[in-house]
Amino acid sequence: VSAIQRAGRAGREAKGKCFRIYTEEDFLRLDQDDLPEILRSDVLEAVLKMKSRGIEDVTNFPLMDTPDIMAIQNALKQLHIMGAVDDEGNITNVGRKMATFPLPATYGRVLIAAAEPRSDILLEAIDVISCLTTDSEIFNQPKSEDDQETIIEARKDLMSPDGDIITLLAVVGKYASLPHADRLDWCRQRLLAPRALKMALQIRQQLRQICRQQQLLLEISPADSEHYEPLSPEKVVVLLKTFLTAFAAKTAILAPDGNYIMAVGRNPIAVHPSSVLFGRKKSEAIMFLEHVFTTKNYAKKVSPVQADWIEEALMI
Repeated sequence: VSAIQRAGRAGREAKGKCFRIYTEEDFLRLDQDDLPEILRSDVLEAVLKMKSRGIEDVTNFPLMDTPDIMAIQNALKQLHIMGAVDDEGNITNVGRKMATFPLPATYGRVLIAAAEPRSDILLEAIDVISCLTTDSEIFNQPKSEDDQETIIEARKDLMSPDGDIITLLAVVGKYASLPHADRLDWCRQRLLAPRALKMALQIRQQLRQICRQQQLLLEISPADSEHYEPLSPEKVVVLLKTFLTAFAAKTAILAPDGNYIMAVGRNPIAVHPSSVLFGRKKSEAIMFLEHVFTTKNYAKKVSPVQADWIEEALMI
């Protein structure tokens, strides 16, 4: 259906012929329709939205396309770990707040945790999430090994041994502290995407306004300083623990054989080459915000954590 629709769109522009860039045999092997998104993606967001709208029994709700029961149960388990639903599966106050953010549920949970008085790191969490929710990557990826060496040298003032979260915080902090006229050259020198960073600042402003409306941010955000101050080691720990409130299920422990094993599921996983931790000395545990499967299971957006932090986060 999608292939036919694309040909039809071309026909609205002008008369002519449509040439497909694959064989007729491949065309005839395609499914009649695309698989609905709810069947091919994580249903965490859908389950949270249903719970927030008063649907108690999400497993038996008559959706037009019902996801696999295991997918729904896994989503409920993740929401329980995050504190969005209680032991009986009822939505909590935290879950209701998470559902109000125009963000993935995990990022909404991070903002709520970051606003707690014991954390007091909301502005920093907003900065990181603004980079993570742009429609393209902040970092331009190398096309060869020579490019990789060039990129490492160009970004050595940004790359943090504390992982990708702290590196993103440094990127947006330093970018925002620059005069507007200097930002484009600064990005080019470090092989960063200026369009993505410009969008990150727009998202940052929107998230600050939403947090103000939700009374998570009580004061007007300060103007960006002309000199970026990196986080203290103590604040780095607080920020990483804040992300663990939402990503405790996306963690891995270093096994005796030197490989990482996921804390939930016990599957092997490796640090993706795009991470600043790739090739560095391995820590006792890692937290990752994304994972992909290509030649093997890869963790992306990786930060080093301690094993006892994971245990603490999973028990909450």
